[in-house]
Formats: sequence, C-alpha cells, structure tokens
Amino acid sequence: MIDKATRSIIQTINLPAGKFPGKPVVSLDDRLLYVPNQGVFVAPGGYQGASVLIIDTQSRSLIGEIPLNPSNISLNRLVITPDESLIYTVKTKSLPMRAFVIDTALREVVATITANISPTDVLMNHTGTRFYVLTTDSVVVFDTATNTEVRRQLIRPNGRLNSMALSLDGGSLFVNDEFAASLLRLDSKRCESSKRSREA
Repeated sequence: MIDKATRSIIQTINLPAGKFPGKPVVSLDDRLLYVPNQGVFVAPGGYQGASVLIIDTQSRSLIGEIPLNPSNISLNRLVITPDESLIYTVKTKSLPMRAFVIDTALREVVATITANISPTDVLMNHTGTRFYVLTTDSVVVFDTATNTEVRRQLIRPNGRLNSMALSLDGGSLFVNDEFAASLLRLDSKRCESSKRSREA
C-alpha cells in the first residue's frame, strides 16, 4: 500500500503461500481489493488453483477467494463493471482467449467468453456495457449484456500494442505500442459500435 500524498510505502499485505498475484482492481467504495491469482503451473496438466482473491482494505486481510474451474486455467488481469456486480478476468498472451465473468455477489463464474485472440490488456467502459480487449494489432469489443463480440478495430498491422486507457469522459481510447514513441488516440464510441472494421 502506497500513500499518495507522501509517495511512500505504508504497509505490505501478505498473501497466503502459493499465491501469484496479477494486476488488481479496487471497488468504488475502496472497501474491497480484488486480486487475480494466476495459479501454479503443474506439468503436464497446466495451471492449477487459479482464483480471484478478495482483500478487505480496512482490516487489510484476505476475506475470500473465488476459484476458477476447470483446471488448466490461469489469469492475471481483472476489470470490474461500474456497479461492481461483475468482474471479467483474462490471462494475457494466451491463445485462444478465455474470459471468465464472475458475479461478485454470488462469488462464482457465471459466463465464459472464448475468442481466437491473444489479449495484451483489458478494460471496461464507463457504463459497463462494453468490455475492451487489446491485442497486438487490434481492439476487440464485447457487449456485456450478451458477452458477444460487436466490433474488431484494426489499429496497427504487425504492431505490438500492449496497454490502453480510457479518458474520464469515456470519449477517447488511448493505446500504446511498445515499438513506437507515441500514443494512439481513438474515438471510443466508434470502437463500441456494432460494426466490424479493418481501418487503422
């Protein structure tokens, strides 16, 4: 935990042995921290024990764990809907992508999205209606009501796109290419429209 005012580490929250955390998300009221646990690779079967860890930010302790099944599943990225009802989880650089949708009230997986893409980053739009998946050359957008793909926007052929961010007003999507000394700015509304595009 880092104090934003002093920019110093004020506490370390220790996780149980055998947990390998990825990029976490915080609930809007700052009460809960959701942490992806990628699991342990066990040959020859693959990953075992992947889960989402739930940490109480006040007691600073682990208060729950949501397991992912079946076996050979891993994850290292999470995004949460604005109403905090659903969490979408993925493992970056995996092919095909398997995104698991978790109901935060039930604390269980309620849907799975499979697509023949390899994600490098994910985010949720401000209304919770669109789930963005970045690949090395495109942004792929899914409708969260149906968990189906609605748009695939080619951005940079043969690129190495690796991260993205959404503006506070939700109108602009910023994408980073690790091989370019620049940021790309896209119209997020155009990306969210239900039309497949091959335009850069």
